[in-house]
Amino acid sequence: MILVLLGLAFIGYAKWLIKDRQPACISDEHSRSLITEDLEETVSALAEQLQEENDRLLERLKQMKEQTDHRIDALEKQTAELQQQLKMISQTGDADSARLSGISKKRTLRQRYEKLFALHDRNMPISEIAKQTGIHEGEIELIVQLAKQEEADSSA
Repeated sequence: MILVLLGLAFIGYAKWLIKDRQPACISDEHSRSLITEDLEETVSALAEQLQEENDRLLERLKQMKEQTDHRIDALEKQTAELQQQLKMISQTGDADSARLSGISKKRTLRQRYEKLFALHDRNMPISEIAKQTGIHEGEIELIVQLAKQEEADSSA
């Protein structure tokens, strides 16, 4: 594309030179008309190349639009199916969700963070526990405090 534009600029410059300045080697009208014809042919060829490139780009854009439309249709269909499944789950899942929430409440913090408490029970510094578990130090301190409260409440 850039080459085509440079070619057009060069041709325009050459035409300008021919109009404004008459070289010594071009003395008669016939020679000038031959150069003008050559320039016009070159411009025509560049215009054809531009048109072909534009046609290819338009075809590619058309293909991309078709692919996008197909993808959108597939995603809309998938969304509708997922909404239908969600609706069924929400209608039948109320009892299941109550049962599952009861199960998750029965797990203690020590059970959920076994590795953290294993390291803590070995008197490892909190900074080292944070490095090994990927949990922030403040979060570790909070979990340990909550676990102590949880243990105190369950024994009371």
